[in-house]
Parts: sequence; structure tokens; C-alpha cells
Amino acid sequence: MFKTKILDNVNFTTTIDFLSLDVEGHELETLKGIDLNKYSFKFLFLKIYFLGISILTLFRVSFLIKYGLFSGGKKFRPYLIINSGEIFGLNYRELIKVAAAVECIHSYSLIHDDLPSMDNDDFRRGKLSVHKAFGESTAILAGNSLLTLAFEILTSSSMRSSSKIKSDLVHALASASGYYGIAGGQFLDLRFEKKKVTKDLIINMQNKKTGELISFCLESSAILSGKERERSFLKKVGLDIGLIRI
Repeated sequence: MFKTKILDNVNFTTTIDFLSLDVEGHELETLKGIDLNKYSFKFLFLKIYFLGISILTLFRVSFLIKYGLFSGGKKFRPYLIINSGEIFGLNYRELIKVAAAVECIHSYSLIHDDLPSMDNDDFRRGKLSVHKAFGESTAILAGNSLLTLAFEILTSSSMRSSSKIKSDLVHALASASGYYGIAGGQFLDLRFEKKKVTKDLIINMQNKKTGELISFCLESSAILSGKERERSFLKKVGLDIGLIRI
């Protein structure tokens, strides 16, 4: 049985520059029952910068982000990152940070997909979608915050990787999230609505909307381990998995 338990021990620390949410004991029990909580660590998961914004507003923003981010699901993408990383003998602490960034991107895309101007869905994973619970403008901002948070995680000082590896991770994830990936796939999905399209066009749409982010999950292990020659192969495997999940 799959379950997720998050934020066991939460400590809010305010400084003159930022409000940080430290998460200790972050648990993700993935497919096959792998308990990631057996690894003891503490890392900066949310750091929300503010300039003259009240603490109450910050708490509300962080709550909205948590509502969209920790909304259930199988955590399939983190599962791929952790397990592909084990093939290369990578450090779990680095892998879970990449997994957190990917979950931010995935959750942002779901929040925006549910909007009235997109798929217009009232529910997501058994509860009200973010725009139904908190309003459309708030949902847009929550999605935007998650999108940018992903890249803050990858470029933070808590990531022990070299500048080149961080740069490669950011470039690959940005590509998987933008026009060549999630955003482009959603554009095609909306464009093809109620139209008869060819199989090739549907596969292209699915590769963008789902496959590219899954490809990044596998490719990220090759980037972290410096295995350049394996990157294209792992990307192809990810695209194939994305088509299986249609």
C-alpha cells in the first residue's frame, strides 16, 4: 500500500531576509514499499523570500503551496529518480533534492491544468483543486511559486554538486517544463480538443506533456554522475515510460 507522510517536525525560522521551512524526517514510501524515511537528514525544502510582506501572508502562501504539492499521488517520478540514482551509486541526499524539484514542477503543472481556462477540473486526487478551494488568481500564483521553487532547490547551496552539474540539471528540467515539454504538451492538448488528429500528433503531445518530465527523472541520474553518454539512452527510456502511462 502506498502512503505519504510529510512534515513530521517543522521548525519556522525567520531572519531579516527570508522565512525558511525546515523539514526533518521527510517520508516518501514509494512504489514497492521503499521507505525513504530510513535515511536521516534535514534539508531546506522551502525558502520563501519576502520584501515587506507580513508573516501572516507568508504562512498563507506556504500553506497554499503545501496544499497543491502534498496532495497525494504515487510519487512515481521521485521513485524513478531514487532508483535510477542507485544504479550509479549516487548519494540519496542529492537525489531527494532533485526529486523535490521535480515534484514542484509536476504539482505546478497540475494546478495550472485544472484552471477554468485549461481543463476546468474541480477536483484533483479526491479533493478540491487549488482554484476551487482558494480562487483562480491564487492558484496561478501558487503554481508560479512551485515552478520557480524547483530551480531554487536545484541551485541552492545545499546541493553539493558542481556548478556545471547544477547548470545541466536546470537546463534539462527547464526544457522538460517549457514549450518543448509540459507547457507545449498542454498547448497541443487544448488545440486538439474535439478534433480528429493522427497517431503521430498524439504521441508528440504525450511525449511533451508527460514523457519529457519522466525522461528528466532518469536523465538526472546520468547528469549527477557525470555519465554524459548515458543521458540520451535514459531520456529515450523515459519517453517510452511516458507512453506506457497514457
